[in-house]
Parts: sequence; C-alpha cells; structure tokens
Amino acid sequence: MNWQDKVRKRRIRNSQKHRNLKVLSTTLESMQSSRSKKTGIKNQPTRLQDYKRVFFRDHNYKTEQDLYVHTHNCIIDIKLEMQSESKKDGQKTKYAKTKASAKVNSYDGLKRKYKVGSLKVLELKYRKLIFDSLQINSSGHYNGESWVNLIIQHQNVDQIISGDIYPEFKEGLKEQIILGKLDSNNKNTSRKIQKSGAKIGLEAFMIDD
Repeated sequence: MNWQDKVRKRRIRNSQKHRNLKVLSTTLESMQSSRSKKTGIKNQPTRLQDYKRVFFRDHNYKTEQDLYVHTHNCIIDIKLEMQSESKKDGQKTKYAKTKASAKVNSYDGLKRKYKVGSLKVLELKYRKLIFDSLQINSSGHYNGESWVNLIIQHQNVDQIISGDIYPEFKEGLKEQIILGKLDSNNKNTSRKIQKSGAKIGLEAFMIDD
C-alpha cells in the first residue's frame, strides 16, 4: 500500500474522529465551567498557557513533553530515511546534515539541545505538525484549546500515537514533511522573527493560540 492509499484510508476515519472531538469539546466546556466556579476564573482562556494553567495536571505536562520528544525523534528518523532514499535514487541528498545523534532520550535532552526561546518556537512547530499528522482539527488549523483537549484526554503518549484512535503518527508526519510543511514552518517562523524584531519567546509565537 503506497502512501496515497494510506492517506485515503486515514481520511475515512475522519468522520468518527470529528464526532469524538465534538464530545471532547463539550467535556472541556463542562470542565471549564466547573473549575471556573472553584477557582474564580471568569474569562474564557485565550492563550495556550492560560488553558494549561486551568486544565493541566502534573501527568498532563509529562504527556505533552513526551509527545514533543517522540515527535522530534520521529522527524529525525524520517529525515534519515529520506536521506537514504534520495542517495539510492541518485538525487540530490535530502537533509544531508541530519544525523542520528540529533535524537534525544527525554525532554531534558531537548532542553539541553536548544535555548529556551528556540525550544518554545520548536514546540509550536511540533504542535502544528502533530495536528496535521493526526488530523486533529476539522478546520485544519492548530489552536491552543484543541491542543489541551488532546493532551488531557490521554494518560500517555502511546494512546495518542498507537493508531487506534488517530491515524498512524509517523506515517502522517512523513506525509507532512513530503508536503513541505516542516520546511515551510521554519520559513514562516523566520519571517515572524525578522518582521517583529521581538525577542524570541513563547509570547511572540502564540498569535494563533
């Protein structure tokens, strides 16, 4: 089965997944209403960190961090696969600078590899790629509320990437890279930095949260 056939198979599962998301959104609204009464929160959260502050518990932060690590390592594996494939086909080597040593064993490994501002930018890029790969949002756009919804509904990363609820993750991620989403995200981020002249940080890149 080629990747186009796999994509079509993934699309078939979309309708059920979107029905599930509607149920999750209703649950999230109910949880927010309940917690608002307890915490005195009056306004609807609008930024990712606001949603996380209200809804996340310790294990949710761990799940989120583990998902970043898994995504990072999957991207490295996919780049190495594409690097090898392009060499065999006699084409210009893709991702020639990518090495297996770029993979990390934990979220602490990512923190050691990137500066704080760069890591926040990387996490935003990964969230968008995850949304596209898992076909989370029917509108096709990442947003903070749906991200928190995704994380709090699962106890660990395996439940997200297993392929039982969502499409197979690595397969979807490779599709996004083939479509140029990884590189386009890099270019968009660079333009935002140059245009704003602002200090790199989470706040500067949370416009579409």
